[in-house]
Amino acid sequence: MAGNDEANPAALAADAEPSSLRVFRAPPWQTRLTVEGVVSFLVARPVRAAPLTDPNRYISFLDAKNEEICMVDDLAKLDAESRQVVEADLAAHYLTATILSIDSARNEFGTSYWDVQTDRGARDFVVQNAAENARWLGPNRLLLLDVDGNRFEIPALDRLDIPLRPPGQWPARYALLGGRYCSIQGGLAAQLRLRDQETGELHTLYATRLTSDLETVVDTATTYDNVGITFWRDRDVFFALAGGDTPNAWPQNSN
Repeated sequence: MAGNDEANPAALAADAEPSSLRVFRAPPWQTRLTVEGVVSFLVARPVRAAPLTDPNRYISFLDAKNEEICMVDDLAKLDAESRQVVEADLAAHYLTATILSIDSARNEFGTSYWDVQTDRGARDFVVQNAAENARWLGPNRLLLLDVDGNRFEIPALDRLDIPLRPPGQWPARYALLGGRYCSIQGGLAAQLRLRDQETGELHTLYATRLTSDLETVVDTATTYDNVGITFWRDRDVFFALAGGDTPNAWPQNSN
């Protein structure tokens, strides 16, 4: 049994208590991990198992072969010096950027592709399964987690160059259930899911930059596949409200 443990040092560390772990750098550019009195690893890379939902919990340590050494369920259980090293490594590994504007965004089969301007410069990234990797932090704050574990925050959706909602006070008739960005005729658009509190019906509100093609349907209403759709504009922004059996006008008192 001892021979198997010697051949697989991670087996000695797998069930180690966090209080027995020491994470340090030696040399200064290399992170190492030692289980006191048991085993030491020349390479130990901390990664988040749940980077979006629990960024400071469930930290896994990987060896030089990217195989798991052990997992710490809460960084607070490490000693102060070890915690400081781990936090610095995580901050360096996982980019956290604030999105200032969106140049393009498209969705293909549940995967979204983003080209954005951030406080760290231009970035392009990919988000898979937005239901799991996007989180609303508030009415207008959205956090995205890309396939590499990087975090991109949109701190004020209503301040981007594509508005999330029509100007003015939100009408009491509609309850906002959620929203995301999508594409209309190749351009970035905001898509909001609403519930009509008078009828209980679900509606979708779209907003995008007004183009010459979209301008041809402004101030019209139609029914498509038994769904009513109303189109209108506010300055240079095009809006469409879809839902119900017949077209519904956006409440005039919202402006």
